[in-house]
Amino acid sequence: MKQLNSVAVFLICVGIGPGIAQAQEQPGARSSEVLLDEIIVTARKREERLQDIPMSVSAFTGAALERRGFNSIDKLQNVTPNLTFYDSSPLIAGGNAATMFIRGIGQIDYMPTSEPGVGTYVDGVYLGRTVGSVLKIVDFERVEVLRGPQGTLFGRNTIGGAISITTERPSDELIMKAELTAGQDNRIDVKGTVSGPLTNNLSGRLTVAKYKQDGFLFHETTGQDFGDKDEIATRTALQWSASDDVEVTITADYSTSSINGNPITNGGTILLDPSQFPPTGSFTYTHNVILGMLTACDGTPADPAGSLSNPNCVNDQWRGRVAGEGRDFADIDTSGISLTIDWNISDQLALKSITAQRRVDVHAINDQDKTPHLIFSELEDILDQTQFSTELQLLGDSFDGRFNWIVGLFYFQEDGVSDNPVRFLPVSLQSGGSFDHDSTAVFAQGTYDISNQLHLTAGIRYTRDNKSFLPMQFITENRTPNPGFAPGTPTLPEVNSPLEVNDSSPHLSLSYDLSEGLMTYVSYSEGFKGGGHQQRVFPPVIPSQGGCDPATPVDCISTFRPEFVASYELGLKYVGLDGRLRLNTAAFYSDYTDLQITVLDTIAPTLKNAGSATIQGLEIEGTWAATDSLFIEWAIGRLDASYDNVDPATGLTGNESLTWAPEWTLSASVANEFNLSGERGTLTPRVDWSYRDKTWFDAFNALDAFQEGYGIINANVAWENTNGRFGAVLGVNNVADKDFLHMRLLLPEFGFIQDAHDRGREWYLTLRVQY
Repeated sequence: MKQLNSVAVFLICVGIGPGIAQAQEQPGARSSEVLLDEIIVTARKREERLQDIPMSVSAFTGAALERRGFNSIDKLQNVTPNLTFYDSSPLIAGGNAATMFIRGIGQIDYMPTSEPGVGTYVDGVYLGRTVGSVLKIVDFERVEVLRGPQGTLFGRNTIGGAISITTERPSDELIMKAELTAGQDNRIDVKGTVSGPLTNNLSGRLTVAKYKQDGFLFHETTGQDFGDKDEIATRTALQWSASDDVEVTITADYSTSSINGNPITNGGTILLDPSQFPPTGSFTYTHNVILGMLTACDGTPADPAGSLSNPNCVNDQWRGRVAGEGRDFADIDTSGISLTIDWNISDQLALKSITAQRRVDVHAINDQDKTPHLIFSELEDILDQTQFSTELQLLGDSFDGRFNWIVGLFYFQEDGVSDNPVRFLPVSLQSGGSFDHDSTAVFAQGTYDISNQLHLTAGIRYTRDNKSFLPMQFITENRTPNPGFAPGTPTLPEVNSPLEVNDSSPHLSLSYDLSEGLMTYVSYSEGFKGGGHQQRVFPPVIPSQGGCDPATPVDCISTFRPEFVASYELGLKYVGLDGRLRLNTAAFYSDYTDLQITVLDTIAPTLKNAGSATIQGLEIEGTWAATDSLFIEWAIGRLDASYDNVDPATGLTGNESLTWAPEWTLSASVANEFNLSGERGTLTPRVDWSYRDKTWFDAFNALDAFQEGYGIINANVAWENTNGRFGAVLGVNNVADKDFLHMRLLLPEFGFIQDAHDRGREWYLTLRVQY
């Protein structure tokens, strides 16, 4: 806490405070006009000015993100301090499974028996699975990144924070927009929107987009380029003004994506497991030495790698290559429909309901070892998930507007089947099972103006989670002499395992308006992420093999506990120079307990409660319209994350760095708008720079499972005609063609490493028209 106090004193002295955003961009609007607009967000479930809320929030319009060359929300990490967001998980067979961390808290495991640590919401609807949640920027009005636990208003699984997306609503006048992008690797993106009135009180909006791009990693066996993209996304909205006080909105979305191979290479060979003493052989070691006579590899116990020129050996000759003999693809379909009713009961009272149904269907296969040999040939993921959610909010103003409040009820239910066939050297097996989860919550929060300058906010949420998991796991093929691995042998008993968690998440903040343009606040918040069941198990844990008590076979199914965080935050928000300058900062201290980490239990990646950690740091964001045409933005994120104590059963020592928690995240942007002569419009060159510090991908900080710090420069030049109807953008992302990894996965028992690569430098040309 001493370090936090020191940071707080420094921030108060320099007068800086949190959450910079860009307001909605209008066609033909200058950068300075955009900046001077009020920034409205809904981070507290009601429309408020960003500078008035005592929270650390970054917000961006969809247009602002597109002008940076972003077409999906994972790129938010380039402009948001202390946010890590990648478009794949190291544990899933296919892509489009978000890996999200805010302030060092998140989750990499996509499986439905675990939960994300950062919640994603679209128009108030929670997306229960990280699969399919790397959304394309289609019809986005605004994206808000809420940092720190959001347990009171947003609930479970927002322990790190939340990403809240607000989509465009149907317009009162007819609008038609079209956009075409061509670029690197035969990229072709096409997007069209039509919006406008259908009757006197009914309006509609429809957007359809298609994204296609060739891959960038050559597969030596199939001759295909892996890492391709082929996606269609649609969004439809109907808005009915039932009366002057009641508005009904129905939205529906659908997306389908397909890739012929994940952008993953073999990252190297681990012939011996360094975590064991004496060292034991990995599957690669077994292939090269024990099975050497059959495979014609020349490995020996003294030199298990064998010759680097012998293609029958699995060693570092395959590093950086894609040459798997198994299948490799990913098909993901997502769809949803929601109904939102807004009823202004009176000038002081409003009722809002949000009801939604969503579905995710996944079929993905990944040849894990990326060699032509059976080490870990195939990991298959088949996921069918359906969710239903409903939320009721009552919002009011009392005591002549001095007290605004919200009370609400929330219900969420999801069920489905997760099948995970696995094929590796000793055996092949069927993993997975069916799941059924429900969560019920009641919440309340209110803000009271103690005086014109002093404001007190207090809130609490009570949540009850119920989960059940029914394993469907058995061995399908045995290539060992072990009779305990006979085909048909279950790896877990087929019994239903229930799990219940109850928790209360409070929030308290006090804010003070030091002057018209300067506000400071201090807050305390709690949040939690649900526990779950261990879905991946091997070798078998069943009563007949002594794995558990025959009288209670449900005890064979291991679980992990929820994790919790208590966070203290101090911030300042400043607006000056006639609104041309915004400087915002937040300093925070988080007590993180029962944190869940992914470790290898024999050969199965499992979640375990590691112990406790302290995470502290700060965020600084700024926006400055230096002139009527020059526009400058910057952001600084700093994290200091360390373990306080660890559970020895996890194998941690406590000296490790937390994963996905870079110490520094930095970004800066400069844009200058030039008026062209003869009413030819404007030309705006723009340069964006971002930097991410060293990031560990492995909980044990083993070997070289990290990405060194790196910086990226993106640049583009945009033209727009005088009335804003026509526009074009020519840009290059990753100008210096920086080579970096999205993740590195170590599998020492199997004997290899996986590397997920970034595409590298990309050029693009976008043409836009609007009527």
